[in-house]
Amino acid sequence: MNCKILLALLTLFSFSAIAQTDEEIEKKFSKADKLTQANKTEDAEKLLTEFAQQYPGSAQIWDKLVTLQLDIYQSKTSLDGLFGNMEVTTKSADGKELKNDSTTEKFKDFFKTFKPSDLYLNNNLLLSCRKACQYTNEAYVASIVIRNKKIDKPNSAYKNDAIKYFNAAEQEFAARNYNKAATLYQKALDADPSFYKAKLYLGDVYYMTKEYDKAITAFKEAVLISPTLLEPRKYLSDAYSNSGMYKEAFDAGVQALMAYPDATMFAKVEIIGRKRNVPIDFHWMKRGVLPNSMDESYAITAKDAQPEKAEGAWKLYQEAKNEIAKTCNDKGIVPEAKDNKAKYLEVFSWDYMLTKTNDPQFDFAKKMQQKGFLDCYALLSCFHNDFYDQFRDFSDNNKEKIQQYIALLQEESKR
Repeated sequence: MNCKILLALLTLFSFSAIAQTDEEIEKKFSKADKLTQANKTEDAEKLLTEFAQQYPGSAQIWDKLVTLQLDIYQSKTSLDGLFGNMEVTTKSADGKELKNDSTTEKFKDFFKTFKPSDLYLNNNLLLSCRKACQYTNEAYVASIVIRNKKIDKPNSAYKNDAIKYFNAAEQEFAARNYNKAATLYQKALDADPSFYKAKLYLGDVYYMTKEYDKAITAFKEAVLISPTLLEPRKYLSDAYSNSGMYKEAFDAGVQALMAYPDATMFAKVEIIGRKRNVPIDFHWMKRGVLPNSMDESYAITAKDAQPEKAEGAWKLYQEAKNEIAKTCNDKGIVPEAKDNKAKYLEVFSWDYMLTKTNDPQFDFAKKMQQKGFLDCYALLSCFHNDFYDQFRDFSDNNKEKIQQYIALLQEESKR
């Protein structure tokens, strides 16, 4: 993870609920830190995992766990490819070596591609991120990490000269030599105009030097290079906000949410709304279970692959999958469906659940169902990375409806 991402992770804490002074949390965190310092990271991870399971609504605990797991993951990447040159031989019952044996070749292929970090990424780090985003909308670190690992993959095949200038710019930026960094980022762009990160980080330079007009221009151009990514839209909103252009900041924030409804972006849009005296509440609610998925492995909650057990109305939510699964593709989308309720596994599951429950916690969701905006509520307000593909399809094809939904939420917030 590059320095810009790490900087973003730290910056998030300026508006998160980290100030909690609960004695138990302080003791657990102190113990985890001591275990980590003693190179007992597995023990520290186990302690924090159990703590998060005990208090699943605490963003503080989840982000502490995810931060530790991110460090563990980074250390495991050094083991990737370690077995690539391993010699594998197979012998017959009488001890003779078998040549060109199919089993031997399979083992060789396995060891060439074996990455311990990938196993840890999916079974530990990303699972914690998914669970964090299930239980709290303030798990800012978890939200960023899962997006960074699964979604943000811009083109990286740039010309050699551009990469050379970019790397030099990174060193100058880290040293806070912003003028030199700007010159080098621009040289990288001159060598390769498609260099997304060079354009994005050029905007960062202008942002850091409070040249917000130039930052706005750079971020807009970065959006044009990679329109589906959140980062340039998020930073564009920040630049507008710091310029006192709150309407533009809010509009850019909404566009950012249409790209990816990151937990940090919801918080930013709500803050900007208050600054404009036009508050907005997205009415996020915690999930009783992880999202329904056509990938059965995504139903697990632990290393032993135990399916998550639902309680109350969320049993109905899980049950809904059986009603639509036969018509869904592997992304949970029914391509030929004529309305969004029947098109998306997530929306169908919410609709199925809401029609069969009177649980008051779903009153706002039912209100949106009655007004015809359940798709917006389920896919946007209650977004989860597990159904990103459904959200992406919905957002691409329903931009006007999402804008109407945002206006509706603003009206609801006035009441």
